[in-house]
Amino acid sequence: MRSRLVAVVLVLVVLLGLGRIARDEIVAGAGTRASDALPLYLSAAAVADGNDPTREASLAAAYDAREMDVGAATFSTLYPATAGALLRPAASLTWTQFTTAWRVVMLAALAGLGVAGAGFALAGGASRAGAVAWGAGLVAALAWHPLAGEAVRLGQVNLVLAGLCALAMAWTVQGEGNGLGAGGSTPRNAPGRRVASFDTGGAVTAGALVAVGALLKLVPGALLVPWLVTRRWRPLAAAVAVGVAGLGLASASTPPVRIVEAIGETLRFQGDIAPDWLVGTHAVSGWMRVVGFLRHGPLQGVTLALAVLVPLARPSPRTAAAAMALVCAWLGADAAGFHVLYVPLAWPVLAWACGRPWVFVTGVGALWIASVPELGGVMTSLPAELRMVLAGGVAWALALAGMYAAAGEAPAAGWAANLARVPGFTGGAVACAGILCGLLGATAVPGEGPVAAPLSDAMRIPEGPGYIRPGARVPGGGAGTALGGGLDRAASTLAKPGTIRALQLYLRRAPVLWEGLAAARPDLAESARARVRAVPSGELRDLSGREVGIFLRGERAALTTMRARGVEVGAFDADFDAAWASGLGARGEGAPPPPVP
Repeated sequence: MRSRLVAVVLVLVVLLGLGRIARDEIVAGAGTRASDALPLYLSAAAVADGNDPTREASLAAAYDAREMDVGAATFSTLYPATAGALLRPAASLTWTQFTTAWRVVMLAALAGLGVAGAGFALAGGASRAGAVAWGAGLVAALAWHPLAGEAVRLGQVNLVLAGLCALAMAWTVQGEGNGLGAGGSTPRNAPGRRVASFDTGGAVTAGALVAVGALLKLVPGALLVPWLVTRRWRPLAAAVAVGVAGLGLASASTPPVRIVEAIGETLRFQGDIAPDWLVGTHAVSGWMRVVGFLRHGPLQGVTLALAVLVPLARPSPRTAAAAMALVCAWLGADAAGFHVLYVPLAWPVLAWACGRPWVFVTGVGALWIASVPELGGVMTSLPAELRMVLAGGVAWALALAGMYAAAGEAPAAGWAANLARVPGFTGGAVACAGILCGLLGATAVPGEGPVAAPLSDAMRIPEGPGYIRPGARVPGGGAGTALGGGLDRAASTLAKPGTIRALQLYLRRAPVLWEGLAAARPDLAESARARVRAVPSGELRDLSGREVGIFLRGERAALTTMRARGVEVGAFDADFDAAWASGLGARGEGAPPPPVP
C-alpha cells in the first residue's frame, strides 16, 4: 500500500513537471527559437528538396526557400546524412509546427527515461508499484531540473538520444526477471542460472532504438560494443538492419562516398575542438585542467577498454547494460565540457540506477548540486561546464562499480576471465591505466581546432562546419551591421586573436564571406569569386608558410581595395585581423593596416 501511495504521489509530481515544461516551452514558447533543432529540420528540408544535407549550401537554400527567420540560425553539417533522411516527413511541416512536434517528442523521451527506470527496477526485483515509483521519481527529478526545460526550449537532440539509449539498456536486462516485455521470469539468484538472453521482441526493439539514435547522431552507435562482446546477436542484427535501411534512404540524396566523407569531417572536427574554459585566455589551471583533459581522450580509451574487457570476461545482460551505462556516462561527461546542455547524454545512467537507492541518490544528487551550486557550496567558483563534467564523472564511477558488481554475479567465460583471475592483474591494470591517464591529462596540449566560446558570450561559435545565420537576433544582442548576402554578424565567430585557430577558421569563413559579397554586388562578383578560388585548399597543417603568406597578403590587398571603392566589408574585419595576427603577424610582419575611411 505504501509503495502504491508513493507511486501515485510521484506520478502527480511528474505530470506537474511535464505540464510546466509543456506550458512554458510548447504552448507559451511556440514562437521562441529552437535553434539546436534547426539543423535537423533543414536537413530534412534539404532531402525533401533533393539536395545533399551534408552541404552548408543545401541547408542555406532550404532556409531561404522557406523564408525562415530564426534567431542565431546555425547551418551545421555535424549531423549525418541519415538524420535528414530519417526526418524527411517533417519537411512538410512549417518551422513552428516542427518545433512543437519535436518538443513533444522530447517530453516523450523524458518520460521514456522513467519507463526505462521502471524496467531496471523490475529487473532488480521491485514490485510493480515500486517500479512505477522508481521511474516516476526519476522523471520528477529530471522534469523539475533547470536543464530539462532549457533543453526542450532549444530543441536539444541529446535528450531524445538519452531516452532512446535508456530504453535500449532496459530491454537489455529484461530477460533477467520481470523487466520490460514478456521475456524471461527466471529469478536473478536462481540456482544454476546461466546467461539469460533477450526474447526476440525485446532484442529487435533494443537494436532498433540504438540504430535510430545513431542515425540521428553518431554517438549512440558506441552502445553496440557491449552487445558485440557479449554476443547479443539479435539486437545487433536489428540495429544493423535499421542502420542499413537508413543509409539506403540517405543515399537517395547523398552519394555514399559523401556520407562517409561527411562523417570523417565531423570526427576530425570533434577531435580538434576544445572548450574555452580549458584552453582559452582565462582557462582554469591545476587539478581542474587535468580533469578537463582526462574527460576526453584518456577517459574515452579507458571506457572503451573496460566496456569490452569486463563483459567479455563475464558476459550477461546485466554486465552488458552496465557497460552501456558506462559508455553513456563517458559521453555525458565529455560532452558536458563543451556545453552544460549536453549532460543529458549521461542520464541513462540514472535510469540504470533505479532500484539501487544509494546509487540513485548519489547520481541525482550530483546532477542537482552541479546545476545549482548553492546546494553544494564549494562548487560555486567552478565553471558551469566543469561542474557538469564532475557530475558526469560521478555517474561514470557509479556505472563502473555497477559493472563490476554485475560481473561478479555472472558466470565466467573464456581466456579473459582466466586472465582476470591472475593475482594483482585487475589492480595493476587499473593502476597503470590511472597513471597513464594522469600523465596524459597533465601534459596534454590542445589541438588546433576552434575553441568553443564561453557560456557568457552573446553568441557561441558554430560547433562544427556551418555558420551563424547573419542578421538574426541573438540572445543578449541585436542584429549586426548589414552586409549583402546575409552575412552580417553581431559578434565575431572566431576564437581568441593571436592563435592558430583564428587562421584556421578564417580559411573556412573566407569563401562564405566572399560568396555573400558576390551575391550582394554583382558588379564585384568576378573579383569576389577570384578571392574564393584563392583560398588554399586542404588542412592548415598541410600548407606551407609561403602559401599562407601569399593568401593573407592578397586578402589584405583585396579588402583595402574594396574599402577604397566604398564597399562595406566590415564583416571581414575582426576575422581577418585575428587571422593576420596568428599568421603573418606572428612572423613579425606587423598588424594589418587600419580600415580605409
